[in-house]
Amino acid sequence: MSNNKDKTTIQPKNQPKMTVRFGNVKATVWENDSDGDSFITTKISRTYRREDGSYGDSNSFSHQELLAVKEIAHIVALRLTDADNSEL
Repeated sequence: MSNNKDKTTIQPKNQPKMTVRFGNVKATVWENDSDGDSFITTKISRTYRREDGSYGDSNSFSHQELLAVKEIAHIVALRLTDADNSEL
């Protein structure tokens, strides 16, 4: 007899709702669901290249990069506001 709790289903990987880049700084916007409620989160990170040539992300920024963080946060906020208003 099979127990439904033992079955594993593979969910498709969650894709970002939007990604905005400004130089090496990027904002990734995610739509999340919790208990039937949907909400948006945004991760801001800095892309860098490692010595082996691979790429990584960091969440620390130089004082020069903070202006890019400000611009990206503003752009994302405007786009999300526009999206909210168009769904009304």
